[in-house]
Amino acid sequence: MKQYAAKIRELDALVQKWACRQRSYISGYPAQCGHHYIGRSEMLLRWDLRNIIPLTFDEHRLVHDGMLRFEIQNPFRKQFLFNQKNKGLKTYLLEEGLTVEAFLKQSKQKIVQELEQ
Repeated sequence: MKQYAAKIRELDALVQKWACRQRSYISGYPAQCGHHYIGRSEMLLRWDLRNIIPLTFDEHRLVHDGMLRFEIQNPFRKQFLFNQKNKGLKTYLLEEGLTVEAFLKQSKQKIVQELEQ
């Protein structure tokens, strides 16, 4: 994935831009960042907005410090995320007939579409 570093940084920035336009999942205050419910290392979910939890900076710090916990309230969303985590990027690419480059392009298109709404 090193050869895609610039595209990855761009997608990460777009995810944060989207998150900052939302309300905090916990408090309802304007969000300042997006937290990955399933960690960023899971590339299939890294830019999936269903995996991004908008939070304030303070909430985000408290979550990472283990002092604030939350759960995704929608059981279908939560199950989807765990199913995708178990599937992994390689299996997804094979199932969809995609290359990594096409997956990154598709991910960008989805986020940009959400940002334009």
